Amino acid sequence: MPSVRLVIGPLGSPPTGAIVLCGCKSTRPACTDVARRGARLLDDAIDKGTRDGLRADLAVLSPSGVVGRLILPSGRASKVQLLIDRNAAAGALVERSRAQGIVVGSGVDMLRMDFVPATADIKAGDTVVTSGVDGIYPKGFVIGTVEQVENGNGIYKAI
Repeated sequence: MPSVRLVIGPLGSPPTGAIVLCGCKSTRPACTDVARRGARLLDDAIDKGTRDGLRADLAVLSPSGVVGRLILPSGRASKVQLLIDRNAAAGALVERSRAQGIVVGSGVDMLRMDFVPATADIKAGDTVVTSGVDGIYPKGFVIGTVEQVENGNGIYKAI
């Protein structure tokens, strides 16, 4: 099935700036420390947990865009599944044309966007943002930039 290839920034380093957890009702500051356990790992640990009001499936965002989602909170720390993980996905849309699809992790430094109609107007350089339809990631946060678009066989584009 065709898909959209996206560039999502420098993945060899942790996200810069404060990390925001969408939907967290804690009055304490947002998470400030990301523990990188290796350049190829597809999850991170943050320094806040259930004691701070965190729960599974909170969106994790940085100033540069979507990081991933909280998957395993404990008392003082939590595990974050990065969006590049091959088991991760997010509802998405192309900002310029409003074409919708699902961004899926590839397990490497790229994402792909599946289920984009073949008739959609998408070009390299277009910005892809969250659509909000998945119930985890709020609408309008940057996921990445389209690097390559290919016409696929059938009703979907390869992006």
